Amino acid sequence: MGITELHSTISQYIWKHRRARQKFDNLTQPKVSGGLGFPDFWAYHKAAILQRILDFYVLQPSKLWIGVVQASYETPLDKYLWLPKTDREVRKTPDPIMTEIVDTWESLKYRRCLLNENSRITPILHNKDFTPGLRPINFKHWTSTNSLWAYQLLNSRSLKSMADILPLENTTPLEMLCLHQIRHFLAAKSITDETGPEDTLFEQMFNNSDRTPHEIAKIYKMLICRPITPILSPFFLLHSNEMSPVQYKNALISILITVAKSLIPLFWKSNLIPTLKDWALKVNEIHQFESCKVDITRPKQQEKLALKWFHWTQFLESPEYLALVT
Repeated sequence: MGITELHSTISQYIWKHRRARQKFDNLTQPKVSGGLGFPDFWAYHKAAILQRILDFYVLQPSKLWIGVVQASYETPLDKYLWLPKTDREVRKTPDPIMTEIVDTWESLKYRRCLLNENSRITPILHNKDFTPGLRPINFKHWTSTNSLWAYQLLNSRSLKSMADILPLENTTPLEMLCLHQIRHFLAAKSITDETGPEDTLFEQMFNNSDRTPHEIAKIYKMLICRPITPILSPFFLLHSNEMSPVQYKNALISILITVAKSLIPLFWKSNLIPTLKDWALKVNEIHQFESCKVDITRPKQQEKLALKWFHWTQFLESPEYLALVT
């Protein structure tokens, strides 16, 4: 039974055959606020999804997200979350996922339904161009209707069991980057492109695409059908400061993809999907450009820039970057 059906059943029990005089949302308000204190099933559903997302992100047996986030802050979390943003101190570790979790909590305390296609429960910081998902595994699962697994999960109006959303397999970073390349490519193309008689099947699908998850899934599966060698380089197994290897890898990928959105369409004029080498060179070019703009007499600007590019600068020093661009 979905959440809507639960609300309907409870409303029928309360009002019998009479016309409802109160919205169900009002019934879920606390009694001190004039409501009846009925269970808010949406809140329970969102809490369950937040916990499952944390399961994707944290490999330790203890998976209370409050404890995970608390490790990144000096101030006790129960006080930190209620402080004005201007009074909050800088985090101990430059992990962008921690900021996303705190921002998600702040949004959920004011908004009743945040779990939509542009949810901030995403490793791609504030980037509305990509479907939700905390780990590459979210882009591996396709439903029977060719829609993205994470998209269907977070947009469903029915309660799903934990078994329904249990991850079954991993996806390599290379596969996930291929998907994001396609997303950037689709967003960069003009809607006025015409389909010619000599166009390939991919070009026809692309030009007719309305950029829905259904179309993205079909194009992605077309390009991903060839054998792909997983990235097994030691770089993706490194860790920095207090971050686990999984956190470090996810943080690196999030920074790379966030910055790479500059390829749309101002910096990327080619009709071809950019390769990983193209991405690396373009992201490094943007890094150099932003570094030149920073005023060396302003330490806060330098600190902010260093935090933003922390994982990318680590990647530049690795042999994997040299192998990628040569």
